[in-house]
Formats: sequence, structure tokens, C-alpha cells
Amino acid sequence: MNKNDILFSHNELMLTDTGDFAVHNELIEQYKIIDFHTHIYESIYAGLPSVIRRKIINNSNSFFDMSCYPGGVSNFSLNKVGYRTWPETVFSKEGINTLLRLYGKGVLSLIRSATKERLVHDMNKSSVASSVLLPISTIKGNETQETIKAVNDDDRFIVFGSVHPLDKNIEIEIDQQLKLGVKGFKINPHVWGIDFDSPEMKNLIGLLYETQKPIISCSGIAIPHTFRHLPKGIWKNMRTQDLKKFLYCFKQFPDINLILAHGGLEQNEDLIKLMEEFPNVYSDISMQPSENIRNMITNIGYERLLFGSDYPFFNQAFSILSVLKATESEIERKAIFRGNAEFLLG
Repeated sequence: MNKNDILFSHNELMLTDTGDFAVHNELIEQYKIIDFHTHIYESIYAGLPSVIRRKIINNSNSFFDMSCYPGGVSNFSLNKVGYRTWPETVFSKEGINTLLRLYGKGVLSLIRSATKERLVHDMNKSSVASSVLLPISTIKGNETQETIKAVNDDDRFIVFGSVHPLDKNIEIEIDQQLKLGVKGFKINPHVWGIDFDSPEMKNLIGLLYETQKPIISCSGIAIPHTFRHLPKGIWKNMRTQDLKKFLYCFKQFPDINLILAHGGLEQNEDLIKLMEEFPNVYSDISMQPSENIRNMITNIGYERLLFGSDYPFFNQAFSILSVLKATESEIERKAIFRGNAEFLLG
């Protein structure tokens, strides 16, 4: 398989000048899409080793080629979670190559290249009008402040805040970020390696709940059970956001505006059950194939689904095309692409 094969199978797609995918503008330009799940260099760079944190100014490289999702054209499948297939086991040539791509050079270069200017370029190619930027905070990190500075009051961007659950001055940090104008907060269990139902996370969530701002958290396990025998440390981080760990939050704060990112990943069916039980819960559909999105619409409705892409790790085109294929009416499309986000953000 090559990129032309993908274009042949999905004639809604085209290739941009960077070798990335986009949906033909005439199919989507009327929706003025809000992407509820994006990152730029300033919001995620601090997780890189200090010796390679330097930003790369290069608007010609292909993010599709560098990302572990899908992990190259041979792994691409629009019908799978994460738009990629996985090997059956780590103990194979393909399995080892998959791990190397997940944590290797390509992804590091992608993060370093994800400038605000590159995001604007890719938004224009994908008819995305606005992006919600989600920093990932380190302890005593300035990711939120640096993200706000990078966008420089550009009204195409909506910036959320991020506070590490082990920060010793959580309340002060939340207050400072609110004064800077953040519109919500981002939680990152698998990046921090801290369970969503741990005491530290419960304390953070309780304080964020008091702000009455929307909270978005990565949710679900990202790798299917078929890709077995991962190193224990990787599995431990994956399980920090197992959907079972979210139950206490919905029971303790039934009116919390919590968005479960990525549609619960490989636990999409479990996410649907949670959303059926707790009608105040939202989800962004980044990484989900059209079949799963349609199943969500059928079981819980379209009113609590938000368009998201997890840019720069994904070309925005894949999530856009998944929504187009999953929806049956303009009402559904307009709500998921923009209307629901406008309502949630006020």
C-alpha cells in the first residue's frame, strides 16, 4: 500500500503540499470546524529529553510519515481505532518496529516541528476554523503560559490550562491560569503515569471542578489486547486511564463538565455505557473510526460528541472523514463539528 492507494480507497481525501492528507474543502468548508484536541510544540515539548527540545522550523515535512499513528501507510486503516492496525505480539519484527515508532525518532521530530505556524497551515488545508490547544504540564512547568504566549491572542485558538497533580502549589497555579484566561483544563493520566482514581488526581479534579470550567482527560486504553506482552511500565501507564477508574468522579461530581478524550480509545463500548449512565459526560471522537462514532450517535445521541483530532499526531483529515461517514444528517454534522463545542465553551 502507498499514499495513492489510500487516495483511491477514499476519494474524499487529497494530499497537501507537505505529503499529509486533507479532505477536499468543498465537502467541509461550510462547517467552520472547531478541533477540540490539538497540541503545539510549546504545549508538549517539556516531555522530551532536554538535549533534543529545540524547536524545528520546517513546514515541508510530512507529519503523517513521522507519526506512530498510523505508523506508515502499510499500517493505515480508517476502520480501526487510531486508524492503524497492530501486530499480534511485541515478539516479532513488526512488533519491535511498532515499539520503535511509538517512542522513536520520528515522533520526537514531529513534536519539535509542531509550531503554531504549522498548525495554522494545516488548519487552513483542512478547513478547521478554530483549535483548542491542550498543554501537558510537568511539575512546576510553564507549558500553559508558554502556549498562551505562542498564540499571542490569535482568536483562532482556545487555550486550556494544565496543572500537574504532584505540584505543591496546585491552587495557586489554577488561579494564575484562570487569570491568564484559560477556557478549561487538561488531564493526562498516561503521560503523568498517575491513575485517574489516585488520591493525587482526586485532589486535582476536586479543585478543577470548583472552577466550573470544562475538563478534558485522556481516557481508555490505547493499544488492543491483541498486541500482547508490552513492557510492564508501558502497560502500567496505559491502565492509568482505564475507564473503570472514572466511575468515582461521575458519582462524586454528577454535574462535572468532563470530556473523555479519544472516545475511550479501545474501550469505546465501555465509554458508551458510561455516557448512557451519566448524561453530563462529553467525549471527543479523535482516533475513532466511523463505525464507532455511528454507534455512539445511535446509543447516546450526537449532542455530547465533539470533533477532535489529537494533532499533530494525526492528520485532521482522518477524524473529519470519520465524522462525515458516521453522520446521517446536517444537524448531526453541524453539532459535532462545531455546535456542541460552542455550547460547552459558552
